[in-house]
Amino acid sequence: MAVQLPPDQRLTLACRSRIDAAWEAEMGRRIARYDDGGVKSIPAGETRERPKG
Repeated sequence: MAVQLPPDQRLTLACRSRIDAAWEAEMGRRIARYDDGGVKSIPAGETRERPKG
């Protein structure tokens, strides 16, 4: 149980949970934009051919 963890580990767990929730929300926004046609996918091979930077 989380309450039995030392304070530093509880803080780490709480921060990790907030990060996970933020990423979950971001993934939802990205999927919604894709589904709505706001963005389109790029084939993996094409992304490897593009110059970085």
